[in-house]
Amino acid sequence: MKLTIFTPLYNRREDVKRLYQSLLEQSVTDFEWLVIDDGSKDYPEEVFSEIMKENHDFEIVFLSQPNGGKHRAMNRAFREARGEYFVVCDSDDYFTTGAIDTIFTWLDEIQEETHLSGVAGLKISPDGELLLWDEKEDGSICLYGGKPGFSEPVDANFFDILQYGMRGDRCEIFKTDVIRKYPLPEYEKENFATEGIMYNRMIRDDVKLRWHTKPLEVCEYMEGGLTQNGLQKFIDNPKGYALYIREDIGSEEEKENAFYDYYLRLKDRLSLKEIAENLGVQDLSFFDYMREKRQQERTQELQLMKEVLNTRKNLQAAGKDLYHQMEPQLKSLLRKGLRHSNDGEFLLTDSIEVAERKLLLLGHEERL
Repeated sequence: MKLTIFTPLYNRREDVKRLYQSLLEQSVTDFEWLVIDDGSKDYPEEVFSEIMKENHDFEIVFLSQPNGGKHRAMNRAFREARGEYFVVCDSDDYFTTGAIDTIFTWLDEIQEETHLSGVAGLKISPDGELLLWDEKEDGSICLYGGKPGFSEPVDANFFDILQYGMRGDRCEIFKTDVIRKYPLPEYEKENFATEGIMYNRMIRDDVKLRWHTKPLEVCEYMEGGLTQNGLQKFIDNPKGYALYIREDIGSEEEKENAFYDYYLRLKDRLSLKEIAENLGVQDLSFFDYMREKRQQERTQELQLMKEVLNTRKNLQAAGKDLYHQMEPQLKSLLRKGLRHSNDGEFLLTDSIEVAERKLLLLGHEERL
């Protein structure tokens, strides 16, 4: 069998019908659809009981397990998959017309390319926007609208491909015997572990795919989905969260900041000893060091914000045209000088009087 299409399912019995319909419309059928229900409460077995009675030219495997999170369902899928290759399509997503035929063509093209572990394409929103990040001029990130920086296929690992603008949701198809080497960690009483752990490990092992720019899946961020829950999912699963930032690809300074952010987010839930153990920090004085460092950085940030506001006042006094000409530079200065670029938005959007009051209040809060 050429391909396993894996769908983790949790309370999406109606949405998954759309995915099923998109599979029926594919022109090739040498694949299995492996669905693992992660303890849904909306009785998806009723839907699949009916589906199994229908005519379809591909195999369907429906399995159930107690609720434990998508990562546990993925680990089981790695073990159960019978296809030579493996792709994930979430229950609220579906394939574009001809997607599976395209995937098979791409896989045939790399059959003799032993340095490659699979292929990849893109995902689009229902409105047709690529699900690649688009960074705005003010430094904010939009989950839609980015563009890949290439037209011909590129062979790259998961880190190098980011340099081509491929930051966001992609559709990746792996050799099954490769992805089986990267199971996600399972911690007792935790029901989430980010797939970023798997990707970071693949980066270290230089796992390469052939990347294409054709959309294969249509993806919609649904209410209650993992994408929307974001940071809270990490906080609610502290061991998996700690492992992710411990293994994340980044500079030593980035890692220190990530460790301290973890401490700030978990200090009301876990003891300092538990936090340190999760992060692998041996010397507890690290947290005092980072506290002092952050205080110094915040003092510098407040000084920068004060200077930007004064510059705005001087430019506006010199004339509106001059201010509008220099405003992009002020935005860029704030974006580069503040840990959270939106902290200083009020300096350029509010009236000067309101901005002055807010800045004074920020300075007072820091002294407290």
